[in-house]
Amino acid sequence: MRPLSHFRSAASVVFLALLFPLIPALEAAAPAAKALPARVAPGVYHLGSKIPFQIILPLGTPAYFLEGDLVEGAGWGPDARIASVKQSPPTAFPGSLVLDVEVQVFATGAVAFPPLPLTLRTGGQPQTFKVSVPAMAITPLLPAGMQPEPAAAAVLALPRPLPWGWFLLALAGALMAAAIGWRLYRRRTLAEIPRQAPSLRDTDPDHWILDEVNGLFLASLQPEERYTKLSRRLRDYLEIKTGLPFLEWTTSEVQKGLARMQDLPPGTATDLMGVLALCDWAAFARYRPERPEESDARVRALRFLAAVKSPSESREGAA
Repeated sequence: MRPLSHFRSAASVVFLALLFPLIPALEAAAPAAKALPARVAPGVYHLGSKIPFQIILPLGTPAYFLEGDLVEGAGWGPDARIASVKQSPPTAFPGSLVLDVEVQVFATGAVAFPPLPLTLRTGGQPQTFKVSVPAMAITPLLPAGMQPEPAAAAVLALPRPLPWGWFLLALAGALMAAAIGWRLYRRRTLAEIPRQAPSLRDTDPDHWILDEVNGLFLASLQPEERYTKLSRRLRDYLEIKTGLPFLEWTTSEVQKGLARMQDLPPGTATDLMGVLALCDWAAFARYRPERPEESDARVRALRFLAAVKSPSESREGAA
C-alpha cells in the first residue's frame, strides 16, 4: 500500500508541473471584461438623494439573461446602495438594452464608485462588463456652519426623594376646592329651581278626582279622548288609594284587583267595570256613546268614587 501512495503523489506533482505553463494561455483565451461607462444625469445631489444612472448594453437577440450585482438593495461600494433597476429592451433586434438605475448615496464629498461586474448571457458567448461611474461630489443637507453638533454625554442625575409632603398638601387643597365648588353649584342650582306648591292630587285626591271626572264630561272632547283620559284618571286614583299598580293593569286585571278591596259595598265594582268597558269601546273600537250612555257612565263613576271615599257610609246606604 505504501508504494502505491508514493506513486499517486508523484503523478500529481508531474501533472501540476505540466499544467502550470498552460495557465497564462487559459487566461488569455477567456474573454476580457469590457469597460462600460454609466451615464449620470447632471445635477447637484445631496446626502441621501437618489441619483439616476443609465447603462446601455448591446443586445442582438430577445433571449438574454443578466448576471451580477445590479439588483435592488445591493450595495455599490461602501457608501452607496442600488434603490431601483428598470429594464427597457429594444423593440427590434439588434438593438440596445437600457437599464435605468437609481443609486442612493450615504456619504458627502467626493464619492468613488468601484467598477460593478455585469454579465450578459445570450445564445452565444457570454459578455462580461465592468460598469464604471466617475467620482461624484455629494453635498451635505445643511451648510457647513449649520451641521448638528454631537449630542452631549448624559450627566448621571442623582435620585432625589419624592416630595410627598407637597404632594399630599396639593391633594388636600384640590379636594377642598372641589368640595367648595360643589357646594356653591348645588346652592345655585337649588336656588334656580322654582318651588312648586303641592298639587291637589297629592294633598286631596278625593277632591281632585271629582273635579277631573266632572271636567271631562263637561269639556268639549272627542269620545276617544274623553274616555281614554277618564280611564287613566280612575286608575290613577285607585293606585293612590290602594298602592296597587292599577295604571299598568288591563281591565280584567283591574277587576281582580277590586276583589282585594274588601271594604267596598256590593255593586261598586260593577259600576267601575261598566265605566271601564265603555272607555275601552270608545278608545279602541271608535264607539260613539249616546248621551244617555254618557250620563249613566258619569253617574256610575261618581257613585264608585263616593264608595271608595267612604266605604262604610256607602255600605249603610246600600243596606
